[in-house]
Amino acid sequence: MAIEPKRLPIQSYIWESLEATLKAESRRLIRDIAKTLGKDEGELARQIGTPNFSAYFVDMTEPTNERFECTAYSLKGPVQKPCRRPVIFGTTKCAAHSHSQQRPSAALPVYRLLKYYDEDESEEKQVYLNPATNQILDRDTLKHIGLWDSERKILTLFLPE
Repeated sequence: MAIEPKRLPIQSYIWESLEATLKAESRRLIRDIAKTLGKDEGELARQIGTPNFSAYFVDMTEPTNERFECTAYSLKGPVQKPCRRPVIFGTTKCAAHSHSQQRPSAALPVYRLLKYYDEDESEEKQVYLNPATNQILDRDTLKHIGLWDSERKILTLFLPE
């Protein structure tokens, strides 16, 4: 799985500041290691060398970048959903879930988040859709509030009592 390079414009002063900070921290790390091992700092720096590195920047708002999101599940209120925090390249779980074997519970129904625009209130809203039954549930209470017609792509909400 190869990463496609992407250009990300960064102001030069920000990059120079990051580079200077990384160099200073690596010098401090070498000094600490040399002190711990009882070796000469300069000799240790030469042994370690100056390796080149590549930084990968990933646009996490792009839906195709799901492979860079944590695959663990967590319970948020009444809903169990993917964590979706960024992960280190080559891993599948974030630092919070790195030792977790948590999987989605098969006993719980699967819901999809459905966004729609409410023309009466002039705002975007979100509800849960149960794809197995096409039921629409309120996002906060999980009460049945409508139906989804998947063929015609029509959302029908019940009038509140």
